[in-house]
Amino acid sequence: MIVQRGFRAPPSYHTERLRKAPLGYFFDIMTNGFGAMPEYATQVPARDRWCIVAYIRALQLSQGATMSAVPSGEKVPSTPPVFRGDPGSGATLPELQPGAPNGGTE
Repeated sequence: MIVQRGFRAPPSYHTERLRKAPLGYFFDIMTNGFGAMPEYATQVPARDRWCIVAYIRALQLSQGATMSAVPSGEKVPSTPPVFRGDPGSGATLPELQPGAPNGGTE
């Protein structure tokens, strides 16, 4: 969508330059903006910006992970979670099941 509006495509977080960038670099870009990207300091609290930085770094690290980094006894890929019922759209609260923690009783 960004490119369709005439902006340059953002770089991949997996380029060598961005994998080596200090964590503060990403925080600074979110705080002050860069190029056509506006600043988000007024819209995204500092703690959330640091959480986003941590997520970016986790994504970067996951792309270079090897089997030796997997703890002993863990499966790759891990076993998918078991969902009970429709997860919903996020626009409504999920139905609580009787017997579940905080579910079905007040």
